[in-house]
Amino acid sequence: NGLYLSINKVGELMLGRGSYEALGRPEAAYLMYDPANDSIGLKKTEPLMMNAFKLRAKGTSGNYVVRAKLLCRRHNLRFDGTVQFLETSIEGDTLVAHLLKTRPIRKRKRIDPKSRR
Repeated sequence: NGLYLSINKVGELMLGRGSYEALGRPEAAYLMYDPANDSIGLKKTEPLMMNAFKLRAKGTSGNYVVRAKLLCRRHNLRFDGTVQFLETSIEGDTLVAHLLKTRPIRKRKRIDPKSRR
């Protein structure tokens, strides 16, 4: 569906370009947790609003990062490494991701150009 969302072990949520645009290109978002459905949500808001989390561009790729460490700590959400949410959707004006439907993302090994010689 073009909606990419992942989270790493330090609680950084990574939104892909499609997710960012589907939310309306927000500067900040509310972070929500629904224990009944085991899901998290991001809702567009203004950066000066109380409890707003700023979205920061991650390089020039079109991806954005939200530091969700407080949400993870408050609700005891822990991840061993980076995981991608497999089931994400837009419900109203909220991006929803289901915590039980994830897959681990392996780190790519960097190839040293000097070792190719």
